[in-house]
Amino acid sequence: KDLRDYTSYIEDLGEQAENPETHTLDAADYDPDSAKDITLDEDEEGSYVTTTDKSYVEWPFEVETSGLYSVKITYLPIEGKNADIERALTVNGEVPFKEAQYLNFSRIWTNEQTEETGPNGIKQDPRGNDVKPRQIEVPQWRETYVRDSYGYYQEPLLFYFEKGKNTLGFEGVRESMGIRNIVIGEAENIPSYDAYLQKLDEEGIAPTYKLKDNIVIQGEDARLKSHSTLYPVSDRSSPRTVPYDASKLRLNTIGGYNWRQS
Repeated sequence: KDLRDYTSYIEDLGEQAENPETHTLDAADYDPDSAKDITLDEDEEGSYVTTTDKSYVEWPFEVETSGLYSVKITYLPIEGKNADIERALTVNGEVPFKEAQYLNFSRIWTNEQTEETGPNGIKQDPRGNDVKPRQIEVPQWRETYVRDSYGYYQEPLLFYFEKGKNTLGFEGVRESMGIRNIVIGEAENIPSYDAYLQKLDEEGIAPTYKLKDNIVIQGEDARLKSHSTLYPVSDRSSPRTVPYDASKLRLNTIGGYNWRQS
């Protein structure tokens, strides 16, 4: 099926109310008749649905007001082939626009630490050169809005739901993930910096603090990363890059050329 893009989808709908109400869908309340290749699991926080790259599952719900709604999901990356998790989102059984066909849900990575490494996972070889740490996955529950995976649209994607009964579904495309709940219609409004300062002022918090010393955080010391390619790399273009050595290899920056991907 030849799908329209997100811009055309929104334009075709015309003026619609945004996020007129909020619905929280628990994973356990899925439609069993729609379910394919899923399991209902449980941990100390409650129930969740485990989905695979061949799965499909829908959640039914009702809305009182037709309109455009954001979708926020609480999910758990499940260890697999180390690729990004991909899902297609359906509204009432249909993928509404192109960008909803391939939605990415990132994993969480960190530098492997052993007895031979420092706290940032970097160790040195017999010649004194830094050795790139292996990237290992640290699965943990994440909460994120459904967004355009290519980064063309900065705000969370909006989906149209008619008044009455609706379904929201996820079809597996790549890798496995757990889903604990889905919130429809709760679009977070991030304040501007001026509004943030005004709120602090209203609360009696005056920005008059002073740091005794600078707090220096090295880029290569990042603890958690959204992609396995964001590992420490070496930069010798300036002695101001810390740590620096004229002859030894030092991993003193992060990501490098891999930042080219949005």
